[in-house]
This record gives sequence, C-alpha cells and structure tokens, in this order.
Amino acid sequence: MAHTAEIVPAVPLGEQLADADARTRTPGLAGIAALVPTAVAALAERARQHPEHEQQLPTPEIALTYDDGLGAHRTAPIETAAREITDGPAENVPWLAAEIVVTNYRSQAYGRHTQLWLHNNRDTAELTVDQARAQVREARAFLDRFEALIDHAETIAAGDYEGDPEIAAADREAEERRIAAVIAGRA
Repeated sequence: MAHTAEIVPAVPLGEQLADADARTRTPGLAGIAALVPTAVAALAERARQHPEHEQQLPTPEIALTYDDGLGAHRTAPIETAAREITDGPAENVPWLAAEIVVTNYRSQAYGRHTQLWLHNNRDTAELTVDQARAQVREARAFLDRFEALIDHAETIAAGDYEGDPEIAAADREAEERRIAAVIAGRA
C-alpha cells in the first residue's frame, strides 16, 4: 500500500525495490530527518505537561542518525553511570542502557518499525513502545519493593560482624588436614 505522501506507479515490485532508495519518500531518510524537530518539540511540550519528568534528554540522545553497520536509524544510548555489576570479570559496559532504533529498510515493502532497545550488561531486549512502557511500570513496582528489601537488609546487617582471623586460620588448617586424610585414605 502506498503512503499518502507518495503515489507509487503500478510497476513490478522488483523494479520498485531496485530504485526505492533513490527516491525521496515518507517515511524514509528524509521523512525520519523531518521528524527530529517535531520530536524535540513534542518532548519539550511533554516536559511542560509533566514537570515530574524534568530531566529532559539532550538532543544527541533523541536525534536519529543512520548506522551503516546496523542498516537502521538509531539514537545515542542513554546509560546508567553504574557499570556492569556481575561477579565475573569486569567490563566497562553500562549496567543499563536504552536507545531508539528505527528500521526502515525498503519501507514500502517491509514497513517502518520503531523499537526501544533495552541493554542490560551484554543482553539486549528489543521492545515496542507499549512493551517498554509495561517494563517501566514493572521496574517502578520492583524498585519500590527492592528499596523495602534494602531497608530490611540494613536492619539485619546491624548484627553483622567480622570473624576472628586466628579461628579462621585454625579452621583452614583443620580443613587441609581433613582433605589430606581423605586423599591418603584413597591411596
């Protein structure tokens, strides 16, 4: 189906796809570029309507740029300052990051699709806008419960203490003797 901004003549699909990238169309590269000022204005209006979202995204984080390697438009990712929090070897990747990715490769044939990519360390979830909003609701509910759990852990941690290094050394020596006896018994 042709977009209202462009009437596609009745030519074979192969010919349409062959020259699709050469023609100006909406949505396409020009269409996406035209959306950036509108998106900035919409974000500014939303910020005025929702002062609780006072921390606005800077222009680089909302501007779509073409990524040749990906073959799609994407924003710069927003990232947590915290880096990877696993027990394994530390890598300098953000704990959480998110970006908008718009795929519009031969959009007349395959359509245009906007997703939010949510990165957690090295894992990525590709979400629709509705799925992303659902994840935000879930995250907010989780964070409230997580904060309550942290408060409870803080209360429990008040009873924590360090062990006695001399007793720990004696325990390690006893464990080494036990292991040596087991090994000697098998020999």
